[in-house]
Parts: sequence; structure tokens; C-alpha cells
Amino acid sequence: MGDESKYKNEPGRKVKMEKLLTIDELAKVLSVKKSTIYQWVHLGLIPHIKVGRLLRFKEGNIQKWLISREVKPSPRFRAIL
Repeated sequence: MGDESKYKNEPGRKVKMEKLLTIDELAKVLSVKKSTIYQWVHLGLIPHIKVGRLLRFKEGNIQKWLISREVKPSPRFRAIL
């Protein structure tokens, strides 16, 4: 119940929306084909929002998703580097 007030648009108060990326914008940012992104959406691999028939991607969610996919070097090979 306590969280309800933070979502209400109070008079005179601006609500800042997070930037939503289109398929074209996301493909350019990630340097992949649009068909790759459609495949990731179909497989449920990438966070997305459906606005009617359109797909949109929250910039913050994509950043978190990318960070979660980062591969760290194995500790046993660090001595070699």
C-alpha cells in the first residue's frame, strides 16, 4: 500500500519515463541484425515490452541484461595473462 503514492502523477509534478528503444535502435547499439533481436524476444532471452504489436526495450533493463551476460576470465588462467 505504501508504494501507491510514488506512482501517482501529482498535479504540477513531472513523471520521468525511462527511454524506450526500438528494434532498429537496439540493433544498432548492439551491432546485431534485427532478426537476431526478434529471435531473442521469441526465445525469451532479452527483456522487452510489447506496446500493442510493437516491441520496445527499456534502456536500463538492457544495460542490466548486458552486465548479467558478461563473462569474467577464469581465475586459473589469470596467472598466464
